[in-house]
Amino acid sequence: MCSRYGIDQYTANWLRPYFRHEEEQAVGDVRPGNPAPVLISGSLAVTLTWGLPRKGGLIINARSETLAEKFTACRRCIVPARYFYEWDAHKQRVTFHGAREKTLFLAGIRRNDAFAIVTEPADDVVRPVHDRMPMRIAGTEIQKWLDGGMDLSPVPLVKEQDIEEISLW
Repeated sequence: MCSRYGIDQYTANWLRPYFRHEEEQAVGDVRPGNPAPVLISGSLAVTLTWGLPRKGGLIINARSETLAEKFTACRRCIVPARYFYEWDAHKQRVTFHGAREKTLFLAGIRRNDAFAIVTEPADDVVRPVHDRMPMRIAGTEIQKWLDGGMDLSPVPLVKEQDIEEISLW
């Protein structure tokens, strides 16, 4: 997965009751190093920073295949998002969002006040653009992910081609 995802007003409003204190949620693109809301239980959201600190930078993505070996000190979380995107071979942004659900629930891991997004091999929708994608969790399986389950149902995606002209001069 690339290093961008987004939260829209619908997702921000959906999150509001999960915070213990009234917090205004930023809407728009989330980049590594930004604070962002995550669910740490089925009924509680907190704001953490995207990127687990390590020597020389941040770990923003964690491969699902190596979670058990490399991230034993981490706990699980859910990263709510409206969309994520990748850039194709022509440097055009391709946006992916849920085919049926307005909010995507991305699998995450957390340690202290930071989190990373769990990735998996790309499905047929994402593969033409990128070989990895965020692991998506069905809304009905959020607690199962938080409790340690890995046998999860697939969540379908759709893509949009966003063509943005960027002036180089």
